[in-house]
Amino acid sequence: MTRVSIVTPCYQAGAFISSLLESVSAQSFADWEQIVVDDGSTDGSAELVLGHQRCEPRLKLLRQANSGVIAARNRGFAVSDPESDYVFFLDADDLLKPDMLARLVDYLDDRPEVSMVYCEPDWIDADGLPVKYGSPGTRYVPSRRGVRLLPADEPVTPFSALFFWGRISPSISLLRRSALLRAGAFDEEQGLYGEDLDLWLRVALRGTIHYLPERLVLRRIHASNNGRRANIPLQESRLYRRWLTAAWLTADEKLMVNEVWRLRQGRLLPRLWWEWGGDHLSRGELVQAVACYLRSWKRAATYGRARLQRRLPAGPVW
Repeated sequence: MTRVSIVTPCYQAGAFISSLLESVSAQSFADWEQIVVDDGSTDGSAELVLGHQRCEPRLKLLRQANSGVIAARNRGFAVSDPESDYVFFLDADDLLKPDMLARLVDYLDDRPEVSMVYCEPDWIDADGLPVKYGSPGTRYVPSRRGVRLLPADEPVTPFSALFFWGRISPSISLLRRSALLRAGAFDEEQGLYGEDLDLWLRVALRGTIHYLPERLVLRRIHASNNGRRANIPLQESRLYRRWLTAAWLTADEKLMVNEVWRLRQGRLLPRLWWEWGGDHLSRGELVQAVACYLRSWKRAATYGRARLQRRLPAGPVW
């Protein structure tokens, strides 16, 4: 039996895949298998994986016609060791720090009630140089006065925090296999972008997700990132619409999802746009600041009208 099944979708990742595979082989935790699913690459990615496979028996390569990253992840999981304890969906352009697997495996081993744990990344560009980017540990939840930020030492990341502002990538997340089987695979109908949040929401709906504020992964930001090729506003709208109309939710779950949506639209969005307006104003960017303040007021007004009419607030997801 293998403890951790690592699934890596790979498409045109020849510039990064060798470094990624080396970072996995260098892990202090050794009980893993890695399944690389080459998704019809034409840049020699598969040949590079084969080269590493000659000296790494824990590495496997599958090839498929180009079907997209979601299908590649699902296929890799389908052929992984069914007896493994944990599953890790690792993108081909990222890097692991040497103790990443050890820390997350130990965390879940010590907490059998936790379905998934995710860590903090450092961010790098295509050349491996540091860049600034957002933190998945920025977690908003409802409060009596509106919205509050969860502190880093509060590990539980509830459903509401993900529905409000879910920014967890597969490459920083270790899932308990039993929890993944309960939640189901990545939903290919969602399409590229939002498919990971959709899965995390299903995990959080009937399980527990924890945040570990340790920097254990190097996440790469570059022009060919999958998210940069997606229509993000359209995909986020699709994700929320699917959850608000989901037939598979129980009656109580449906009520909870609707309430979290109301709080998101009525509390979180006005606050965020107001804060972003303040950021622009502090930099002397008056036009951008006014635009953000107007959006904050508009989101609040949209929510207020919906509440008076006893209906769910509509409007854009941002």
